Amino acid sequence: MRARFIVFEDTSNRFRKIKRTGSCPNNMLAIQAQHGEIVIEGRANDAIQKVDMKSGKPVLVDKTQAEIDADKLPAIDPLDMPASITQRELNALIARVQKLEKP
Repeated sequence: MRARFIVFEDTSNRFRKIKRTGSCPNNMLAIQAQHGEIVIEGRANDAIQKVDMKSGKPVLVDKTQAEIDADKLPAIDPLDMPASITQRELNALIARVQKLEKP
């Protein structure tokens, strides 16, 4: 059988960040957590949930809208995105630039 798991940070804070979720064979559940992490069986959406340890047991709760917004990656301007070109296209571009640079 496969187990669904949630790995979250092992801190003294009441609210803990979910680091990752996934599935694994039941006998490998315990090894999903690394140093400073706790693993539990279950399902979560780390984009909108966090772990509340108020009762001493992990309980999934929803993040605030401010927390969700803070976790979002900044938008990337399309002009700053990498472009894929072939070596032939790169060589042609370099040749054109070199031709323009000649006096």
